[in-house]
Amino acid sequence: MLPGFDHWVLDTRFLEVDGLLAIGLSDNSVALWDLSKRALVTRVKSPEKCLLYSMRMWGDSVREFLVASGTILNEILI
Repeated sequence: MLPGFDHWVLDTRFLEVDGLLAIGLSDNSVALWDLSKRALVTRVKSPEKCLLYSMRMWGDSVREFLVASGTILNEILI
């Protein structure tokens, strides 16, 4: 079971190459969960301090990982 988070989960993505689950959160951050160790690896926060309405993640590895998000200010961040 994954831990609870302090913001809404907007998207998830399996990064099969790295054995991680990326969890996109509404505070414009992404948590990386190690599936084999069942542990949080890191949580990456965007320098843009805003809440999100939506998020979409692509890629099969950390190296190829991309995030696009829509903010409450009607902006799109990539």
